[in-house]
Amino acid sequence: MEGKIQKLLVASSLLMGAAVALIPLTSYATDGPYPTNGDKYAPGYECNKQGTCANGEGSTVVYVNVDDILSLDAVAFSGTNGDTAIQVMPNMPREGSLQATVRSAKPYTISLSAENPYLVNQADDIYVIPSRANVSNDSTAWGIKKIGETLNPDDVYSAITTNPEVFFEGGPHDESTTTEFPVGVSVTANVPQGTYATDVTVTAAVKE
Repeated sequence: MEGKIQKLLVASSLLMGAAVALIPLTSYATDGPYPTNGDKYAPGYECNKQGTCANGEGSTVVYVNVDDILSLDAVAFSGTNGDTAIQVMPNMPREGSLQATVRSAKPYTISLSAENPYLVNQADDIYVIPSRANVSNDSTAWGIKKIGETLNPDDVYSAITTNPEVFFEGGPHDESTTTEFPVGVSVTANVPQGTYATDVTVTAAVKE
C-alpha cells in the first residue's frame, strides 16, 4: 500500500502544477494566493469552493504480552480415590497420583527428586518407607512411574533420589498441559500404622 500511495501523491502534484501553469498572470493576481491557514480552500485538501474540507484521524493501543518460554503452573498430589493420602494395607500395593501442569514454547522435561527419599512416619520418625523400584506385595517400598515408552518401556516404578531425574519428556504446549505420574506404595505387616510423608520436588526445564 505504501508504494501505491506515493504514486498517487506524485500524480496529484503533477496535475496541480499543470493547472497553475495554464492560468493567465492577470487572473492569478485577481484571485490572490490560496489560503494556507488550513481552511476549506487551503491547498492539499480534497475539497471545492462549494463544499467543506474534512480531515479526521484516530488511534488505538496495541498490547502484546510476551510470555515465559516455560511455566510450571501447578503441582498437586492425590491419594486413593482422590483422597489426600494413599490408603495402603499390608501386602496390598496401592497407587496415588502426582500431577504437574506445564506450558512451554519448546520441548521440555519434568524431573523429580526429594531431599529425603524416605516416607517418614509423622508421629515417630524412626519408622520409614524407603524409595525403591520394587513396589510389590511382599516389599516395603514406594516409587513413581516414569511416563512414556522411551523412559519406561517396562511400565515399572522408579526410586526417588536426592538428585533430580527426568521422569517425562514432551511439548511444546501453548496451553497448560497436565502430566500424571502414578505413585505406588507397598508395605509388609511389620510396618507400624500411621501417616508417612515426604516432600517431592518437581522441576520443569526446557529440553537441551
